[in-house]
Amino acid sequence: MNKSVGAFLKYTCVPFLFTIVIFSCKKEKSPTDSITQASTIGSNTIFYMLNGKQHYIQGVPGVFSDDAVSVSILSNSVFISSYNRKDSKSPYDDLNIYVNTQTPVVNKKYFLSKIYPTDEQSYYTGGQSTDIYFADSTRSYVMFTRFDATVIAGSFVFYGTRGEPEQTVELNNGWFDISRKQ
Repeated sequence: MNKSVGAFLKYTCVPFLFTIVIFSCKKEKSPTDSITQASTIGSNTIFYMLNGKQHYIQGVPGVFSDDAVSVSILSNSVFISSYNRKDSKSPYDDLNIYVNTQTPVVNKKYFLSKIYPTDEQSYYTGGQSTDIYFADSTRSYVMFTRFDATVIAGSFVFYGTRGEPEQTVELNNGWFDISRKQ
């Protein structure tokens, strides 16, 4: 073989073929990829990371069962909740979020705080029913991505504190997608 042809193959074709092989390989999707992606279709799902661990609750809206999610429009607020009773190691895994508006604006941050005049407050209960973490209203918020007659969906971040000495919990990368049809 001619030296120039050999050099051409060695320095041009081989790297080219290597590049094609590398970029044509597909990354396999993790089975959890689909649950970490927020939806807005009324899937009756709430997802969040709790101190780095995934929590995925999909249930029947408004029905007290092992897994349930719900949304209610109260007199002066939107109330989003989820509860999980399947895990016997942690019998309580409840999230209750109150937002001070009846008609939220899509893509606007709503910081979590007490709801007046009822003083309802956003909280997370983990472990035992007495392990209640109340929302830090300076860092915890909800952002709605869909709010209409059929679906309420959005994302949230929740920082909670409880007790003396103060204990904290962090729920981040959270999202909810709840049907209003029941």
